[in-house]
Amino acid sequence: PAPHTGTDSAAIRQAVLDYAEGWYTGDAVRMEHALHPELAKRMVETDREGHSSLDQMTAAELVAR
Repeated sequence: PAPHTGTDSAAIRQAVLDYAEGWYTGDAVRMEHALHPELAKRMVETDREGHSSLDQMTAAELVAR
């Protein structure tokens, strides 16, 4: 693979900031810039009894929160 450039690093940094700051400030438009439309965010959740389950969110669901 080709080495990363300063432009790549800047784009990655901006995507991370758009996601994190968009989430914490409730800026849906900014989050949309960082998320692929076919995102499938998966989370393992464990209840108080120790039972785990898999939950999933799409990009649209994540932005709507």
